[in-house]
Amino acid sequence: MSGKYDNALLDLNKILKMEPNNVCALRNRGYTYILLEKYDKALNDFIKSLEIEPENLFALTCRAEIYSHLEKYDEAFSDYNRVLEIEPNYVDALYFRGELYLKLDKYEEGFSDFNKVLEIVPANTFTYIRGEAFMKLDKYEEALLEFDRLLEIQPNDVYILGIRGECNMSLEKYDDALLDFERLLKIQPINAYALRKRGETYLELGKLDKALSDINQSLEIESDNADALRNRGYIYKMLGKFNEALDDLNKSLEIRLDTLTLWYRGMTYEMLNESKETDLANKNIKQESSIKAILYDQFKDIKYIAKGGFGKIYKATWILNSEETKTVALKYIPNSKNFNNTFIKEVCILFFF
Repeated sequence: MSGKYDNALLDLNKILKMEPNNVCALRNRGYTYILLEKYDKALNDFIKSLEIEPENLFALTCRAEIYSHLEKYDEAFSDYNRVLEIEPNYVDALYFRGELYLKLDKYEEGFSDFNKVLEIVPANTFTYIRGEAFMKLDKYEEALLEFDRLLEIQPNDVYILGIRGECNMSLEKYDDALLDFERLLKIQPINAYALRKRGETYLELGKLDKALSDINQSLEIESDNADALRNRGYIYKMLGKFNEALDDLNKSLEIRLDTLTLWYRGMTYEMLNESKETDLANKNIKQESSIKAILYDQFKDIKYIAKGGFGKIYKATWILNSEETKTVALKYIPNSKNFNNTFIKEVCILFFF
């Protein structure tokens, strides 16, 4: 792909050598640099083009996008605002300014821009980002309505099918999530993301064989995906294949360091008794061979870590007495009335290893 852009740059450079102020060539070369993520060079071209045509909407919008990539947010907003002063209904500026607002956690302003886009172009499926914004606010029902509406317009949009599947997973509507990922895979059978997410859904349902099959296929396509390696490592741990689990978890951590993978690896080391040092937050926790109830008010500083097999994981401080505390991991288990054999197996692993 980059070869095509390089050829375009050769031609544009020839034109600009003969005509240094050719504004069309400057804009096209600047946009090519954006596609190649060479933002400093792109910025130079758009600055020069705007000196020649200071109110060109495309150039102003592109320069704003470059400023956003360079984290020069004040300059980006200045250009977006200038575009919308000239043309209040310029969709690209509204959309990208809305994205920038969301990036800076200014959700109200972001929603306002996306709503204006919908008023101008009701069938604009790119406003899926409004649904994503609802998800960031944990408003999953509102997000789901947004994705449903967009899929009525374009029922085979693979991106929206995927993000709706993730939304259904967050709502613990795993059967609906499976339908979304299966629809996606009918359209794109060799889609590593969809295979991985369907595998994660099977994992939440305790269907380890199906989960492992999907994640294996996803890793054949993307062998260095940290999430897929972590999840396969978790499945191997659940199947008692601890060496294979450690191989995957170690590879995942080489690609990206994250708390959930460290926690899984720590549990696996504990199970193997191969190392006195574990990746658990408190390495001195002594496991007990019995289960007992602990009141919720005996925990403080509860912080969400991540979602992992069968529930959500939190870090907390356990108040043992007036002077002594201990750092522990808590796990929230939804739909506990639907325990299955795989869930019981995890409980046994946690308490008896």
